[in-house]
Amino acid sequence: MHTHQERIIKKAHVENKILQILYLAEVNLECCKTILNYFEKYRSDPQKETIFLNLPEGRYLTLCLNNHFFEAVELISGLLHPSKRKEKEEASFVLWEKIGNLKISNALQNIKDDFEKKKFLGLRHNFIAHKNIKISGDPEIVAILPIGKQMVNELKEIIQKLKQEVLRIFKNPVVNNYLLENREGLKNILEGIQPNIDRKISIRIKKFLSKEEK
Repeated sequence: MHTHQERIIKKAHVENKILQILYLAEVNLECCKTILNYFEKYRSDPQKETIFLNLPEGRYLTLCLNNHFFEAVELISGLLHPSKRKEKEEASFVLWEKIGNLKISNALQNIKDDFEKKKFLGLRHNFIAHKNIKISGDPEIVAILPIGKQMVNELKEIIQKLKQEVLRIFKNPVVNNYLLENREGLKNILEGIQPNIDRKISIRIKKFLSKEEK
């Protein structure tokens, strides 16, 4: 039997909120991917890459890369594996099932299992939520992880599968994620700062070479 709190929450409202969260996770991951692709400009030259990553701009973009990735993981984690304490009041597939008196689909269950199998749930608990006391004492370890293409692509695949399933099982879902337009703004910003970054890298290389000549 539903509680009063569960009865007053409409299934359509839960579906809209889930889509909002899902689309927000998608745009965060796409921003993460955009920054990761920008890093590729310097990967072919180890010297330039090292200088770039140690510039204030490089360090800041590394932090942004992590934050976008962590936010995407956190949002998807909340949808698939909500806290039992808050599963009656926060948008998730658990709440959606209870409100609609539904049973989770096999596809959705497989996505939940894949999210945990790929260790995103463990990443959320240990790093993003800062719950692991063994690693939470060092701000560098908590904030910065070596986010690579494989991790990003694996999470993107989970989000895409989740999106397809949601568009299939939800009634009248909003199909287009207009938040993705924000990627163009990020690309423009990165293109705008590149001449200054390249100038700084060039200056440092010249200084290094002049020291070697002496």
